[in-house]
Formats: sequence, structure tokens, C-alpha cells
Amino acid sequence: MWRGELAGVIDLDTISPKRGLYGLGPVSYLKGELLINDGQVYQSSIISDTAMSVTKTDETSVPFFVYTNVNEW
Repeated sequence: MWRGELAGVIDLDTISPKRGLYGLGPVSYLKGELLINDGQVYQSSIISDTAMSVTKTDETSVPFFVYTNVNEW
């Protein structure tokens, strides 16, 4: 982000294990946000001033990301 580098450099399908994976980060070029809840990836994006879309996906990339694996709470 220092030099406007917002392309996706982390492919989420390369992070494993999926079970117990939790994370948060922006979609490439800041076109939305990602939430990972126990390995399930959800991508949100703004469609208009009054509408938002949330889709479940495994095929996306992020410019930066924070995540952890939690096996037991």
C-alpha cells in the first residue's frame, strides 16, 4: 500500500489447514472485504448506495491479510 500496490499477492487457496482458519483482509484493489470463519471464505462488496453483496468463494486473492488457526476455543 505504500506505493499503491493493491494487487492480490496472496492466494487464499494456498493457506492451510482450512479447518480452524479465521481471518480478515481487503479484496484486491480494495474492491471489497474478506472474512474467513472456520475455513469458509466470504467476500463482501458494494453494489450501489443501498445494496451490498456477500458471496462464498475460495478463489480470490488479497494484497495483505491477517489470519490465525484456532483448533479449540
